[in-house]
Amino acid sequence: MLENLQKAIAKDDTKKILDTFGIESEEDEDGFLTISYYEQPQIEGKRYKYSDFGIDENKLFEKIKHINGDADFLDSEVSDLGNLESIGGNAYFENSEIKSLGKLEFIYGDAFFQYSSILRLDKLKYIGGNAKFGKNIKDFSNLEYIGGCILDLSNFTFEELEEDK
Repeated sequence: MLENLQKAIAKDDTKKILDTFGIESEEDEDGFLTISYYEQPQIEGKRYKYSDFGIDENKLFEKIKHINGDADFLDSEVSDLGNLESIGGNAYFENSEIKSLGKLEFIYGDAFFQYSSILRLDKLKYIGGNAKFGKNIKDFSNLEYIGGCILDLSNFTFEELEEDK
């Protein structure tokens, strides 16, 4: 496994890297990936970080466009979600290094931002489920829809969700 992983890392082959850790992926005609879910690697019940294997998570997210399931960024060292446009399940940003959501516009499940380094929601306009925001977040300007409850109102003002922009 490690030999194949080292070859994939040397070639910047994001698809093979993710496949090695059991994350299924499909490549589109432009070379971007839709992956089944995202989390730090787990091998035989033990949790690792991608950096433990010499993998730069920011490079991974240059190729990832959609995540069909949940995205768990706990202990993630990615700082910018790059070309990611949608997360089909829940999104967990707690205790991650993420500072920029990049091109992310849609989270179809719940979104948990507390204890994150995120200061603004960038292009995010849709959260299909519940949302819990951290006290750091200062800019909700593009957010148009939350399908569930706002679980923490301590830093949220409704003026930021104007209907006419």
